[in-house]
Amino acid sequence: MSDQDVAYNKLSDALERQGETITLGAEGPSWYISLRHTASLKRVHRRAPALLRTLPPDLFLEGVVPADTWAAGREHADTLDTIAHLGVSFMGAIAGEYGTVVIRTKGWASWDDAVDVLPWISRVLEREDDVASKLREHGGPAPRVHLGHDRQRLHGHQGARGGGRRAARSTNRPGDRRRADSVPVLFRARPSAKVLTSVSCRKQEELAPREHVEKALAFLTRTPEEHRAAAAKAGVLVETAGQYDYNPLRDRPFVDFGPGTGIVAPEPRLVWRAISIQNLYYVGPDYFGSKAFHEQLGKRLESYVGRQLRLIDGADVTGEVPLDSENKMSIDWFLVLPDLIVLVECKSARLNAKALAGDAHEIARATTMYLAKARDQIDATARKVGERDKRVSFLPDDDRPVVGLIVTAEPIHLANSGQVEYGRQGETLFIVLSLADLEGLVGVPAAELSSRLAGVFQDEERRTWGFPQSFGKGLEAWRNPIIVEAKNRFAFLRDQRDG
Repeated sequence: MSDQDVAYNKLSDALERQGETITLGAEGPSWYISLRHTASLKRVHRRAPALLRTLPPDLFLEGVVPADTWAAGREHADTLDTIAHLGVSFMGAIAGEYGTVVIRTKGWASWDDAVDVLPWISRVLEREDDVASKLREHGGPAPRVHLGHDRQRLHGHQGARGGGRRAARSTNRPGDRRRADSVPVLFRARPSAKVLTSVSCRKQEELAPREHVEKALAFLTRTPEEHRAAAAKAGVLVETAGQYDYNPLRDRPFVDFGPGTGIVAPEPRLVWRAISIQNLYYVGPDYFGSKAFHEQLGKRLESYVGRQLRLIDGADVTGEVPLDSENKMSIDWFLVLPDLIVLVECKSARLNAKALAGDAHEIARATTMYLAKARDQIDATARKVGERDKRVSFLPDDDRPVVGLIVTAEPIHLANSGQVEYGRQGETLFIVLSLADLEGLVGVPAAELSSRLAGVFQDEERRTWGFPQSFGKGLEAWRNPIIVEAKNRFAFLRDQRDG
């Protein structure tokens, strides 16, 4: 089932005639935009390229709804408002790809909502204002219909909620969730569902030996019954936190329907998440032991942050040193800039679902465990720097301010806000930023980086903002050579997808 009204067909025909891509030039990132049916494709072709060139792609990698004009910070609100008035309903930057804008139409199709047929019909009637009138024209009922939902969640949890951009599209703001988002369910086999055989044997061998790929597939696969059991065991968060509720497809994105249908990925984008570092953080302790796994993960994050810091042109970078005779260690990295000495501490921990959903107790527990420890390490190291201790004699012996950066594996969006749940400032001013922020930051030359960071630390209000907003333009992780190299190693996957 899908939307095949006149406006949709007209726009689809226009895309076939005028083209589904716009060329931006090889230096710019690629973008994906989805158009409402009433959009003028000529206006989009004429105005969108210039507007997109003004936006930092790193703020749009997860996709935004332009009508939510503050989705990328207030400095981009006017641009997003203009883009929304062009008829763009959703947009996102495409990491690792350059020079084009890919245009699609916004349809309402049954495979766009991971629910059973009746709840899907109810959702369409709620979201699409013109559907009820179309039904009336063809003899359907005049009033809107709101069909009952399975309040007992008998079949498990919804298939794609919380798993990627589609979830982000469902509302303009995280807190503005429609009631229909509590609808359970489960699986659908869509025409584009992907299976292991979509990648040739030769390409599999480029990734890993075939037996390793098959073991990974077995690990990532459950039967429908196993998925339902896992969902039932996980339980349900409070209704207002459903965006972060447990979704069995996030950890095990493949479903084995048995002979005939075989193994299917109901939501292919969740496959990428399942094999990512994000998911490894949650499944690794079960296989390697919690303590050993987290120690190794922390060391790898620390090493990766060091590689990134060494990309800063004109900066001096030194690793951790013992602070006393008992070998209590300093922060992870010393970053010396023209105007600042920056103490960098890395934390691989991530917030759990309850903390992400805003549970004050869980936020306080997590930040005490992670951010407070990092704050104390920064303070202890800064005291040694201030005392001109011989253990840090490699640092400049001058009056440069000493500040701290806490790099977290994933964003903790209100970590700098000053809210009591997120802890207090220490003796040394510090700012929390994510690993993704750092990957953009290291592309800024040392002199400029030093001046701009100093400006943030000196501004009491800006220090409380999220780091991308407080730092401003220039966080271009898509240009980061380490990331570009990694993406190029797996370019054949993109070729397989596009071909």
